[in-house]
Amino acid sequence: MTCEKRAGGLGYETEDAEDYAAWGVDYLKYDNCFNENVPALQRYPVMRDALNKTTSATGRPIFYSICNWGEEGTIAWAADVGNSWRTTQDIFDGWSSVEFNFHSNAKGRGSAGPGGWNDPDMLEVGNGGLTLEEEKSHFALWAMSKAPLIIGCDLTTVSPESLAVLKNTEIIAINQDPESEQAECILGCGYWARFIRSPSVWVTTLGNGDVVAAITNWRETWYSGYKFALSEIGVTLEDDEQVDMRDLNDHVDIGTFTQGKLTIDSIPGHGTKVYKFHVSKKRSTELS
Repeated sequence: MTCEKRAGGLGYETEDAEDYAAWGVDYLKYDNCFNENVPALQRYPVMRDALNKTTSATGRPIFYSICNWGEEGTIAWAADVGNSWRTTQDIFDGWSSVEFNFHSNAKGRGSAGPGGWNDPDMLEVGNGGLTLEEEKSHFALWAMSKAPLIIGCDLTTVSPESLAVLKNTEIIAINQDPESEQAECILGCGYWARFIRSPSVWVTTLGNGDVVAAITNWRETWYSGYKFALSEIGVTLEDDEQVDMRDLNDHVDIGTFTQGKLTIDSIPGHGTKVYKFHVSKKRSTELS
């Protein structure tokens, strides 16, 4: 059975794959409920092969989402089987779950890449259990993780503020950049940083060379005066170069820099600042 106790796919993979294609299905989440204790590697590849066979026959690709809750060493084998794979247990609508799933998902960074991505579960933005700052962090961290951005709220009742988070095209563009990798923790990583709840900085480089950094404050209270050097996040400048800094949550250009450390004046509790850094040649200020 499925998790909702409907007819399940185990043992009927070929028939089901043909039906999905006939029905115009784009995305199959193959869950772990009622698996009859059949090992994952005896179940998930069977459905993969059935979907691939159907695609070859019909020309209709179906995105294959593995959902065995990160059990049985998923990240070690899933890239050869599916297009995304759950790395965690089910998320719930609360900050502690968002934080736990994000950090658990980060452990699988090396397994992700074009064609297959780590999945820390769907978005809780708009469900009411998170503050607006927590929703912005949730969305940004999932985008930086290259996670599938699956809306988990009721779009007929979602607030305008939460909908704006989900429609942030500058954050979505990070997630959808075809040549960048799942973000890596550069600063504030490791056990001690987690213990004292210091901010952490997660960085990815886009296909055009721009660097994106997400600075997350894991504390419940505001954090002021966080500093980091451009070189610490992978931004290096030649003598004739400068870097333009843009805030992707507030959609504003912050300024142009040539060297030194940057100071983030304040980050709200459980908030995340997301900045994009674009390196270019210094622009002349002389009038012609």
